[in-house]
Amino acid sequence: MISIHEVIQLIEGFSLRERLIIIEEVLKNIREDKSIELPKIETQPSIMSLAGIMDDEEARVWYGAVEDARKIDQNE
Repeated sequence: MISIHEVIQLIEGFSLRERLIIIEEVLKNIREDKSIELPKIETQPSIMSLAGIMDDEEARVWYGAVEDARKIDQNE
């Protein structure tokens, strides 16, 4: 068995899209695990479905757009 640290290092070698797929699968397995009780939450469209279709460059563009949108215009 490998350690959590080794798993994280391994995952860091994947692209953003591949990491999001891994996260989705881990969450799916957690939800399907009947030995734990998860709190009920309202389902909404998952951002993962949007993020999972982006490549690294598209993700950088979106991130830049969000950062620009968060800037405060001092003249207003």
